[in-house]
Amino acid sequence: MTSTLAQEKIELSHRIDPVDLAPVRILPETAEQPAISPAALDNIGRYWQELISDYQLPGAAIGVVQGDGLVYELCVGKRNVRENEPIDADTLFNFGEATLAFTTLLAATADLPANPIYDRRATTVSQLFRMTDARAQQNCRIRDLLTMTAGAPPYTDEILDPLWAQPEDVFALLGQAPVMSPPGERYRASQISATIGGYLVAMAIGNQRRNIYSNYIDVAQEHLMTPLGMTRATFSSRTAKEKGNVAVGHSPADFGYNPAYVEEPERNPLAPLLGLKMSLREATCWLQTELNQGIAPSGKRIAPNVSVRERWQPAAAQNTDHRGLGWTRIYHAETEVILASGQYGEQSATIGFYPAYRTGFIVLTNAGGGDAERLIQAVALGLAETLKDSRQRSPAPSVASESVTK
Repeated sequence: MTSTLAQEKIELSHRIDPVDLAPVRILPETAEQPAISPAALDNIGRYWQELISDYQLPGAAIGVVQGDGLVYELCVGKRNVRENEPIDADTLFNFGEATLAFTTLLAATADLPANPIYDRRATTVSQLFRMTDARAQQNCRIRDLLTMTAGAPPYTDEILDPLWAQPEDVFALLGQAPVMSPPGERYRASQISATIGGYLVAMAIGNQRRNIYSNYIDVAQEHLMTPLGMTRATFSSRTAKEKGNVAVGHSPADFGYNPAYVEEPERNPLAPLLGLKMSLREATCWLQTELNQGIAPSGKRIAPNVSVRERWQPAAAQNTDHRGLGWTRIYHAETEVILASGQYGEQSATIGFYPAYRTGFIVLTNAGGGDAERLIQAVALGLAETLKDSRQRSPAPSVASESVTK
């Protein structure tokens, strides 16, 4: 079946200007939500399952979410190809840099119109924040750090080793690095920048004098994970193992994939950027909250809708790569898609949605590399085309579910 794959158009379609600041197009709350028919979901789901088989991926969990919950679920393969434990909706995966979008939602939960967390000067939140340029240090906002437009050089990401570093080392590294451009002016990929922005968010909400890492974890638990009903999600590799049902990362082999040896720190110093472990079921709760603009699955509002939507918008800076506050805007089949993706520990995760359709998707796989990326692209493009072609206006369908073990 691999011969058919080359004929499939699954590449990203970037039909936007280098700096795209057009407002995100959102389905009005009073508008009827377009529903995807069960037949269409089953059809596209079979195609996704075929791709997973053709790519010989060890396993994957895919979900399609509309306002009221999961409307399609596909769990395929094994957590570890050398064991006979199937992936299901409760299997924990590494979310990698998609964690940053979770961290910015944390900021939105405590955002106040009169004093937005995003626009607070970093120096007013913590004395740990330092930059080598005095003017840049004074002007740098939490927004600049989270959008990676603070002027931090990308090479600093290669200096810090998460296995031995502490959060304080992340702050110290930025304080010793040259400033490449004034804050808010130009995008440069920087894990250090985004991580510091995340820690500052938690300090602004919680206790600035507490341990940096513990404060972030406690604030995330109190303001997001507990309100969203996330009982298995964790930032701790040890806790994940204790909970069980954890996906193992895999790397390519001559025939398919083999389990990869990945050494993860117990307390990842880059936790606000890439430390989250979450299941498909819990990611659905997160995505529902995004689609409902700050209203959790319980019906309780946890963040202002304006603050939630602001995170989706690309940063107002040069060379933003269409990134905003943890999210990236692209277009599939001329349909606007808001995405957060990450690869970490030979695992891949993407959470994305189509604001004009109030519909989203989650793709989790326990493999990294090109095949995982192609699967994610195929899901995003295929669902965009399905939504665009759909003319139904009936209520959202009930959950369609498949669980397959290879």
